[in-house]
Amino acid sequence: FVANFIGSPGMIFFKAKLNDERDIVLSGSYLIKAQDIPSYSSILRSFSKEEIILGIRPEYIKVSNSERAWRVQVDLIEPLGHEKVVNFSSGSIKGKIRLLRKVSIREGEEIKILLDPSKIRLFDPETGYDLTYQEEKEPEVVK
Repeated sequence: FVANFIGSPGMIFFKAKLNDERDIVLSGSYLIKAQDIPSYSSILRSFSKEEIILGIRPEYIKVSNSERAWRVQVDLIEPLGHEKVVNFSSGSIKGKIRLLRKVSIREGEEIKILLDPSKIRLFDPETGYDLTYQEEKEPEVVK
């Protein structure tokens, strides 16, 4: 909740799946390798669920020409002075990118984007906790 509330625009959350190698798959085709997310790579290996929530701030999503980039549709562009917020979609997934105004993009256009893996946060879909959260256990009481 707090990650979404703080910032303008706030953190974006995507429902994602984990494949057999425990890599993250968004929208059926965009793959983020677990090894590219250092703070979570070992946690993902032991995470037993098939779904995960991926969070990232819009400023950490970049337009790219990479072959491994995620293809998305530009739905709306909101000019904000020297920056702009680009609303995008890929199937039922929607998100936002914060870019400099000089980046040439038009509404209705398909673009390719990359999420900066070092800035990704991963959350348990049931509890909402960041996967790096370690619940403190109460000490055992001997009777």
